[in-house]
Amino acid sequence: MTAATKRRLLLLTGGACAYALTELGRFSYRPWVRATGVNDYGLAESVGSLGGVVVSLFIFLALFASRRRIPLGLAIGLGIGAVVYEFLQPRLGSGTFDWRDVLAIIIGFSLAFPAIWLVWRRFPDAPQVE
Repeated sequence: MTAATKRRLLLLTGGACAYALTELGRFSYRPWVRATGVNDYGLAESVGSLGGVVVSLFIFLALFASRRRIPLGLAIGLGIGAVVYEFLQPRLGSGTFDWRDVLAIIIGFSLAFPAIWLVWRRFPDAPQVE
C-alpha cells in the first residue's frame, strides 16, 4: 500500500470519527445541556460548526489531495469558506449568524490542521526519481 493510500485511509477514518463525535454532540450532548441548564459557554449550540469544519477538512483532503505536499491552499480555503458561509447564512435564508459559530469554526480548524499535518509527515510520498 502506498503512502498516499495510507494517508487517504487515515484521513477518511479521521473524518468518519469526527462526524460520529459531531453527531453524538448534536443528539446527546446538546439535549443534555438544554435539559440540565449547564453553562458550557455555547459549545452545545456550536458543536455542529466546530465538528463540521473538522469533518470537511479531513474528508475533502482525503478525496482531493493526492499530491506529495500538504495542500495548504485547499485547507485554508475550506476554513475561510466555512467562516464566509456563517456570515452569509442570514442572506441565504439557511440559518442565522452567530459569533460563537465563527469562533467554533476557527477552533475546529486550529485542531484539525495540526492533525492533518501530522498525517502528511507520518506518510510522506517516496521521492520522485527522474
